[in-house]
Amino acid sequence: AVGAGTTTVTVGAASASAVTVVNATTLTATFPALAAGTYNVTVTNALGSATLVNGFAYGTLPTLTSITPTAATAGTTAVVTLTGANFTEPAAGPTAVTVGATAATGVAVVNATTIVATFPALAAGTYPVTVANALGTATLAGAFTYAPAPTLASLTPNAAPASATPTVTLTGANFTAAGAGTTTVTVGTTAATRVTVV
Repeated sequence: AVGAGTTTVTVGAASASAVTVVNATTLTATFPALAAGTYNVTVTNALGSATLVNGFAYGTLPTLTSITPTAATAGTTAVVTLTGANFTEPAAGPTAVTVGATAATGVAVVNATTIVATFPALAAGTYPVTVANALGTATLAGAFTYAPAPTLASLTPNAAPASATPTVTLTGANFTAAGAGTTTVTVGTTAATRVTVV
C-alpha cells in the first residue's frame, strides 16, 4: 500500500532476513534458526502490523534406532514396529516409511517414539528402512532382510522301527537365512527334539 514503507517480519522475537515484498498479497523471507517450538509470525510496516498466532513451528528431525522384527520371508508382507524419536514434532506432517525404494503401507504414528507399518513383499535381500516427514528423514542401513523360505530335500535315514527315536539328518536349504530364528522339526504332528542346525 502507498506509504507502507519498509516491511519487517519477526518469528517470535527474532527477525527474519531477506524480506521481499513480491506483490500486494505475498512476501518472502528467510526465517531464523530457532529452537523447537511454535512461534507467532508478525509482519510490520509503517501502517501497522499483523500477527499470525502460532503461525510457524520448528521441530526436531526424526531419528530411527531399531525395528522389530528385522526379517521376513521373501515375497511376503510384514507388520513392523519402528522405534526412534521425534515422530510427533510440531509441523512433522504426514509420515512415510520406505523399505529400499518401496513405500510401506498402513503407516501409523503411535506416539513420539513408535511407528507401526506394513512392509511390502520384496525379493530376497537386505534393505535400508527410512522414516520421512516434513522435518527430515532418518535411515537405518541394512535394517530389514527378506530371506528365502526353508526347503527340505531329503532325510537320512528315512525309516526306523516303530517306537524308535532315531537321530535323523535333514538336508535342504535356507536353514540359516537371516531372520530364520529358532528352527523346529515335526514328524506328523509330533515335535522332534534336540534339533541342531549344522
